Formats: sequence, C-alpha cells, structure tokens
Amino acid sequence: MSFRLKTILGVALIEAVLLGFLVWNSLGVLYQSNNRELATRAATTATLFATTTKNAVLATDLASLESFVTELLRNPGLVYARVLDGDGVVLAAGGDAAALSRPFAPDHDVEQAADGVVDVFAPIAVNGVSFGRVELGFATDALRDVFTSARRQALSIASMEMVLVALFSFLLGLYLTRQLSGLTAAAERVAAGEFGYRIPVRGRDELAQTAIAFNEMSTQVRQLYGQVREEDLRKGAIIEAAIDSIIAMDGQGRITEFNPAAEATFGYTRQQVLGQSLAEHIIPPALRLAHEQGMARYLATGEGAVIGKRIEISAWRADQTEFPVELNVNVVRSLQGPTFVAYVRDITARKQAEKERQRLLRAIEASADGIFITDPQGVLRYVNPAFTAMSGWRAEDIVGKTPRVLKSGLMAAEFYAALWTTLGEGRIWTGRILNRR
Repeated sequence: MSFRLKTILGVALIEAVLLGFLVWNSLGVLYQSNNRELATRAATTATLFATTTKNAVLATDLASLESFVTELLRNPGLVYARVLDGDGVVLAAGGDAAALSRPFAPDHDVEQAADGVVDVFAPIAVNGVSFGRVELGFATDALRDVFTSARRQALSIASMEMVLVALFSFLLGLYLTRQLSGLTAAAERVAAGEFGYRIPVRGRDELAQTAIAFNEMSTQVRQLYGQVREEDLRKGAIIEAAIDSIIAMDGQGRITEFNPAAEATFGYTRQQVLGQSLAEHIIPPALRLAHEQGMARYLATGEGAVIGKRIEISAWRADQTEFPVELNVNVVRSLQGPTFVAYVRDITARKQAEKERQRLLRAIEASADGIFITDPQGVLRYVNPAFTAMSGWRAEDIVGKTPRVLKSGLMAAEFYAALWTTLGEGRIWTGRILNRR
C-alpha cells in the first residue's frame, strides 16, 4: 500500500469516525427536541381545547361542540378530536374514523406512539369538579418526515464532507509523496554512486528540513568517499609498489588480494588466484591441515597462534617447489567478517647466505692461522681458536678491546701509521709484526 493511499485512508477513517459521531449525536438531539416539541404542543392544544369547550359541555351545546371539533381539526397534524361528558358519553367527535374506533389509551411519551398517533387528553373541570374531558390524536408522520429529512441532509453533508476530505487527503498525499519521491530518487542516485547529489529545497516545513539534512549528508558522503578513494588509491599504490608479497584472504580462505611482488614470488598471476583457495596454491601439503585448524580456531575464539607474529615457514610455488619465507599475518575486522593480510618475504637468498656464512665460520674456526676481526673503529669483534692458542688471550677477555693490547713496544710508531694508512685506503697490508702474548 502506497504512502499516498495510507494518507487518504487514514484521514478519511478519522473523518468518518468524527462525522459519524457528530451526525449520530445531532440526529439524536434533533429527535429528542422534536419529541418534546410535539408532546408540549399536544398537551397545550388539549388544555386549550378543554377550556374552549367547557361552557358548551356544561350547557350541553352539541352544535357548538361540533363546531369546535371541526375548527380544531383544521390544524395540521391533528388526527382526531373527541369531547366526552362526565359519564364518558361522546358529545362531539371528528377526524380519522379508524383512530376514533380504537380504545383510547393516552401516550405519556411520543416514543410510545407505536401506531403513529400520539393520544392525549385534558379534563373539563370547574372548581375541581370534572364534567368531562377532551381527547386528541396527533400524527407523528410529520415528526418522522422531519427526522428523515434531517437524517438525509446530514448524510448528504457528511458524504460531501467525506468527498472533500478525500480530495484534500489526496492533494496532501500528492504533495507529501512528491517530496518523498524526490528524496527516494535522490537516495537512489546517491546509492548508484552519484555522491554529492542535491535536491531542491522548497518551504520551511519538516520535509524541507529533511531535504536540507539529506543534502548535507550527500555532501559529507561525497567528501568521505573522496577521502576513502584517495586512501584506497594510496594503499593500492603501496601494495603495488611493495617489494614484499602482500596476500589477503577472507574468512572462507579465498584469496582477495595478490600484489605484483606475490606474482613474482609465487609464479601465479593475480587473475589466476583471486577467489581461489589460498591453502591449495601457496601452502605446502604438509602444512595445510595445521593451516585449516588455525583458521577454525581463530574464527571460533578470535585467537590465532601466528596472528601478529613474525615467523619463518615454508611456502609453495606454482611449480610445486617449496622455499623458505618470512611471514607476518594481521587481521582486518569488518561487518563482512575478518580479512587476513599476510606480508611474505622470500628468504631463500638469506638462508643461502647464512649457510655460506656458517661454512666460512667453520673454515675460520678450523684454520691453523690466527685470525681476528675488528669493526670499522678497530674494536675486536671475533678471534678464532688458533689466535687464542698462539696469543694466550681468551676470546671473552680480548673481544671488545683494540689490537693495542698486543703491542710489544718493539715496533716503531711509523710502522703502525703505515699499516693503518694502507688499511684506511682499502688496500691489503702484508707484513711481520712482533706482538706480545
């Protein structure tokens, strides 16, 4: 059901209830007032007629009584009139024969007149002595006609009022829905990406205030979208330019980001792996079960053994060869669920360098020649076992000192100056030194 139809039906329902109550109450008041008016008229007419006929009844002037009855029946709404003496003998009567033939039963209330005739009487008395009475019958048709006409007019007015209210409600609904339709269309345009779209503001009512608020919101959305887009572009540039592999994965284990460094490291193109299982592409088979268990544990508890830690682990290339990597995994949480961002560095060269260094160290350790190494400031950082054997210095005692501790005092100062000058120029010095143990 549209907002316009709801507005029309709602206003019409309220108006119908109010009009119904008003019509019902007005008709009730009209009916009661007319009943009282008819009852008062009947009682007054009967009293006056009794006073008029009193002398004629006392004198038994039947001609006058007939004349009085005939004259009285000229009044509209009077059904019959009858004059009786003290013994109940009819002295004069006129009017509707059927009404006169019925036994007289006075009506104390107009609503009791089920036969359509209100029967009333008035005594003919002198000094408290009754000499007879008059009986009159008043038709209720006129009252019913008035009530029917009033009801018809009230219903006509109510119907016209309902039509006018419906028309007003329609115009009001048209005005409101036109404004709301403008808001709806504007919201759809913003949702479609037309950020900053503004709608014209008319008037100063609540709808105008809503339009103003919408325009402010649309402007803020455009500004925020621009900031987010700029941030996304900056992050995208960083990801694209990163020398380390950056791989993102959603909560279902699907790859959502794969930067150029990752393409070079793993041998896959970005299009090949987006939306694919990360475990099946870059995790060696032997480690996949542990990966799946770790994912399930994190999704259930929010805790992960490798989250936020720098670890070394094996990875799998597209050619199904394993190689060592340094891995750091962080989690980005959002309403759509967690996103796992992995920073991966190929440490194959470093591992090979470490092996070479270890091989060299073993060679130095096994050398029969005494060897020591200093930093650029000449401070001893390493001595091999052959050096400690020939010099008598323990490694822990001499490391951190300078070669001056070895000076015997038997070499000229010019000798050492020439030595350090040669080394300072990046050349190799060869010679013989007399040192002290």
